[in-house]
Amino acid sequence: MKGITNFEFVLSLFVFLSTISFVSLTIVNRIPNLHEDSIGDEIKVQSFVVSELLLFDQGDPAQWSNETVRRLGFSNGTRYVIDQKKLDNFSIVCERDRQALIDALGYVIVNITTLDDGPVMYCKTVAPLIEFKIRRFAVLTDGSSERVVKMEVTAG
Repeated sequence: MKGITNFEFVLSLFVFLSTISFVSLTIVNRIPNLHEDSIGDEIKVQSFVVSELLLFDQGDPAQWSNETVRRLGFSNGTRYVIDQKKLDNFSIVCERDRQALIDALGYVIVNITTLDDGPVMYCKTVAPLIEFKIRRFAVLTDGSSERVVKMEVTAG
């Protein structure tokens, strides 16, 4: 009885092909979601890295100005303490050389305000299409006084 297939073979072939089809379609349908998630994670990482760099690094050189800056950083050498002179210099860099700022930090918005949302410094390179905001708190010192400020870094 060659060429005659029995019912069990046809049923098992149907179950096997159905399972393979289901797994394949599930994987193919998940790829766009995973891609979107990875883009969102990349933006979160960029926000976090930029906020870490600006808040905890002194920059290069340590007492940089808008003419001598090689690496940006707001810290005065103590964690969570921001130097007012460096914020002023950063504002000048933001106004005069936006392309260099984009090359160094990417598409970001840096907004530093007092706790009651009074403006201290605002810099926007380019409005990001997809945004993720990191909010940190620090102490702003100008040598004679200190105050607590909010630093928000929005990347995209």
